[in-house]
Amino acid sequence: MDFLQLLISGISQGCVYGLIALGFVLIYKATEMVNFAQGDLMMLGAFCFWFHQCARLAFSLGLLSDACCHGRYRCHARTTVA
Repeated sequence: MDFLQLLISGISQGCVYGLIALGFVLIYKATEMVNFAQGDLMMLGAFCFWFHQCARLAFSLGLLSDACCHGRYRCHARTTVA
């Protein structure tokens, strides 16, 4: 039982690392620049997830608040970028 739990935990953590690496590669290939803000955005997402887990809020409420925050950010970012 412990082996199965460790196996699933390791696979899920490896998938997260793979997605982070994929994000770095996609941004670098598209812009030919290294985006150091990606780490900040990952930590922002991790803290939002942690907050929702500690507050015992529903997963759907977390997705809804994430969509609202992302929408506000994109509207602000689009107006400041020429």
